[in-house]
Order: sequence, then C-alpha cells, then structure tokens
Amino acid sequence: MIGRDKELRSWQLHVQARFSRGFTLDLSIESDTRPLVLIGPNGSGKSTTLRLLASALNTSSIEMQNVKVCFQFDQEVLELKDVRPHARGIAWLPQNASVFPHLSVLENLRFGHDVQHQTIEQKVLEEKLEELGLHADQQGRELSGGEARKLALARALITPHHLLLLDEPLANLDPIARQELSKMIRHAPSAVVLATHDIRLVESLEMPRVVALHRGAPFFDGSLSELRAASIARSRSDAMIQAEHQRFLRAFVA
Repeated sequence: MIGRDKELRSWQLHVQARFSRGFTLDLSIESDTRPLVLIGPNGSGKSTTLRLLASALNTSSIEMQNVKVCFQFDQEVLELKDVRPHARGIAWLPQNASVFPHLSVLENLRFGHDVQHQTIEQKVLEEKLEELGLHADQQGRELSGGEARKLALARALITPHHLLLLDEPLANLDPIARQELSKMIRHAPSAVVLATHDIRLVESLEMPRVVALHRGAPFFDGSLSELRAASIARSRSDAMIQAEHQRFLRAFVA
C-alpha cells in the first residue's frame, strides 16, 4: 500500500465523465481528513463518485472520462493513476456489501490482509471479534443481515487503508444495528467518505463536510449548520432549479 508508514493529510478528486446512459458527472473535491458526506436525490452521482474513487466502475459504460485522484502525505503529493487498485490504500464498502458465505467470521475478517499478503496480529482479531460479538468459527451464511454488515465494515476498517468509502452503510438495518455501525464509523481511524440519506448519521459525525449533488454536479458544499441554513434560505436566481435543490435540503434535514 502506498504511504504505508505515512499519515494522510489531504486527498483530491477531480472528475469529468460522460456515461453512455446520458449521465454526466462533473465534480472537484479537495478535502482534509475530516468526514465528507455526499448527499443528493437518487441518481445524482453519489455511488458513481465512490466507485470512481474505488476504481470499481465498469469503464465500458463511460464515453469520456478525465479522472484524477491524489493523496497528500506531509509535503508529498501522489497521483493514484498508475497505482494498482489494491495498493491505493482505499477501502470500499458498497451499498450491497456482504460477507463471503463459505468463509468463517475469522476468515472474513482476515480477507483484506490475505489479499495484500500481509499479516495481522492475533490480538487485533480477538479484540475485533469481541467488539462484534461474533464467534470466530461462525460461517458467513449463518449471520443475520445486521451481523453481516457489521462484519463487512469491520473487515474494511482493519484492512490497511488511508481512505474509507461507505455507500449507504446504515440502509435497511434495525435501530440497534444502526447504533452499532454508527459508532464504528465515528471511530474509524482513517478519512471517511460516505453517501447517505440519513441525517442522523451525519449528525453523529465530528465536524462533517457535506457535499450535495444534483444531476452529477455539486450545488452545496459546507458544514451541517450551513446546510440547515441553506435549507431555509430564499432562492435568488435560477428559481426553478434552486427551488428543487432547496426542497431536497429541507427534506434531508427534516
């Protein structure tokens, strides 16, 4: 993994992409390591942005693309273009993330390290198992939906990375599972970028930066308090588009 013994200071994403289905994504983000939250209506480009960051997008659907991802470690800036995906230091938990049903809980936890040919201390595994409340020899197929999601997130957290990407991490979970996963996300040791429709998750994060997307472009970028203010501010230009943006923000913070 690049920058293995270095601390990530900031990261950048610059993307211009046109897809065969007619969707266009035009976005530039430069961020420090505080949590960054992507919000927006369905189809606005949140998941696509995460997939581009994770190098997990099927490029056959892209007619034109200009994508640049950079990490800054102290004074060194590295572009990830020529770095193999598994060595980029990016952990990704897609919306439909699950566990390997034929592997045990312990094997699932170790999977990221095994792929990168790295070892992990037994003590770390034992502590994580205790935190999850799962047995090491349980099979993935035996877990409930909430247990599987917790295990998938734990696997991403202990796999060496600088940037953690989460796509709707709390979707379709019961209240207890939501609280448990929210706590895990709050205590993530890395920079976190997540897409969500859940205002409660955003409120639980420490000083999150919120970027709101609509039709592949940002229309808001600021703090949670600024987001609340924008949801009630009076539109001054492009009245129809501004009103549509404001309706979404008002519904999101409600």
